This record gives sequence, structure tokens and C-alpha cells, in this order.
Amino acid sequence: MARALDLSMRASYELTRLAVAATALVLMAWAWRLFTPNLLVRALLLMPMAMFQVISPTIDGLSIASAVLLAALFSARCGAPRGEPNRLQECALYACTFLLVTSRTNLAPLLLLPLWLLVRRFSASHLLAWVALCVACAGWTLYGLASTADSRLVRNHGTLEILAIYLQDPLGFARLVRDTLMDSQTGYFYAYSFVGMMGWLDAAVTKEEMKTIWCCLALALAVTLGSTRYLWRDAAARALLLFVGLASSALVFLALAISWNDHPVAIIPGVQGRYFIVPARLAAPALGPMGQAASPAGRVVAHGLTAVFALGSLYIMATTLSERYGLLRLL
Repeated sequence: MARALDLSMRASYELTRLAVAATALVLMAWAWRLFTPNLLVRALLLMPMAMFQVISPTIDGLSIASAVLLAALFSARCGAPRGEPNRLQECALYACTFLLVTSRTNLAPLLLLPLWLLVRRFSASHLLAWVALCVACAGWTLYGLASTADSRLVRNHGTLEILAIYLQDPLGFARLVRDTLMDSQTGYFYAYSFVGMMGWLDAAVTKEEMKTIWCCLALALAVTLGSTRYLWRDAAARALLLFVGLASSALVFLALAISWNDHPVAIIPGVQGRYFIVPARLAAPALGPMGQAASPAGRVVAHGLTAVFALGSLYIMATTLSERYGLLRLL
């Protein structure tokens, strides 16, 4: 579009950023109409790091929005009567799954979500659709692994070779992940870059702001857990969402180990906290209401805390970027 309109590089950048932000907001608005997010989901979306990704001309904001929509579609289909098909929602769920799995290899566990819906409402057409989805995701991922190389990396082994090494020794890889997590600086870096290391990791919020954001996330988690009435009928769907989030988080380490590192290594460098935002977003809906309407008091509390957190995060993000880049006028 920018080339057709003969735009400058700066204008092209802004056009791309506008297109990404607008698309992400449309997807999240659709998700909200399908399934009202709980307070923890809202807090994760309103972190400075997440908001920065949404307004950036990169794939990250679209990944977050697609994950929001996918979780909403899954929750809506789980709560729908068994004999009530909805082709639009089903096609959107498959499309979101394909886009996320093929753009983020650690999100391969997402294939379990349409499988669960297939088990609940089995039909030959749904089975064929799920098999086609798996084949398409596997084919594209294997093609990418085999054909993509980062010229910045000089390695003695290829990506598929390193993957085969770790698959042959899963306990050795588990020890490597353990050593990575136990490294003195790794955990702190993950926590910091999860909520507020923007730009090229050079626009970080202050330590006090980082701690405040984590306290707000803890409060959102406590309020969500305390205001939710858990039912046995939702147990399987909740467990699946939690498993998908945890498994996707664990696979972040495998994805970086085979694509960004050589073999052997003492720890797995290259992992950033922002890589865990999408897995956290997938798990968070399982901790809140799934079909039950919140009480009026609960809605008032959730809306009030959401507004306070949104204003605070927006202020932190704007001041941090302004002080580092002088780009406040672009926000």
C-alpha cells in the first residue's frame, strides 16, 4: 500500500503501525463481544509491554490479539449447546490456531483446543478439518525449520540436528531448562521483560514501576480467583486452557534452544519475558468465570480496577518511551 501510494519510509512505518494496531483492536473487540474477559485477562492486556506490542508494526501485537480471540472463541464454543453449530466461529477458531501455531512454534499445543471441541461434537467434517489443520501446521513449520537460516548465527549444527539431539535426550534438555531458570539473573530478567522492557530492550520502566505492575497483576489474580464460582462442568475446559498455557511456556525454551543457540550450551540465552505473554493470555481465562454472569458488585470492581490499571500503564509506557526515544508525539 505504501509503495502504491508513494509514501516515504516514515509514512510507511506509521501506516504499518496503524494497520497492525487497528487490526489488533478489531480482533480484541470481537473477542470481548463473544466472551467478557476476566480482570486478570484485562490486566495482562494493559501491561505497558503488551500495549507497546499492540501499537508496534510487528507480529507481536497481532499474536496477542489472535490469542485473545482464540481463547474467547474456545470459551464460547464450550458454553454453546451441543447441537448449535456456528460456522463463522469455528472457521475463525481454526484460522487463529493456524496463524498462531505457524508463527509461534511454541504454541503447537493450541491444536488441542479444536481437538477438544471435536471430541465434544464429533462429526466427520470436523475430523477432516482438524486433520487438515494439523497437516498444514506441521508442513509449514517443518518447511520453515528446514529452509530458514539466520546469517547472524554461526553454528556447528543445523536446527533440525539440534532438535534431534534434544529429542533423544529429553532429561538432558530438562536439566538445561532447570539450569537456565536457576541462573542468578535469568528470573529477574524474565519478570522485568514480561511487563516493561520495550523497544530493543533499551526502554525499560523503572524498578519501582516494574514492582508496582507485578503487584497489580497479583491483585488482579486474587480478585479473579476470589470472584469466580468454579463448576465441575467447566473443569475439563479450564484444565485444557491451563495445560496449553503451561506447555506453550515450556516450549519457548525448546524453540530458542534449537533456533537461536548452538549445541551444547550451559544455559539457553535469548529467552525474553515477552515470549510468555501469549501463553499467559491463553491460561488466564481458565481462572475466571466461564459462562457465569458476574455479580453487579463484581462488575463495578472489575471495571474500576481496569480503568485505574489502564491509565497507570498508559502513563508509564508514554513517559518511558518519551524519555528514551522522544516519541511521545507518536503515541
